[in-house]
Amino acid sequence: MYKRTIGKQIRESLNNYPVTVVAGARQVGKSTEVYKLVEEAGFNYVSLDNIRERQLALQDPEFFIQS
Repeated sequence: MYKRTIGKQIRESLNNYPVTVVAGARQVGKSTEVYKLVEEAGFNYVSLDNIRERQLALQDPEFFIQS
């Protein structure tokens, strides 16, 4: 298993901003790292892979963030 080094930066971003986007190449461990943060600190996680979530984010971004 590889040691991921992005976790610290994601935590810092979450402490400074209400929303943090984690984007990057496929199969590099983005979801794995985010799931660990969700379990550790109780953050909310939304994947825009879900078509309905993505449509809501595009149509009404303010409501999407609030909900």
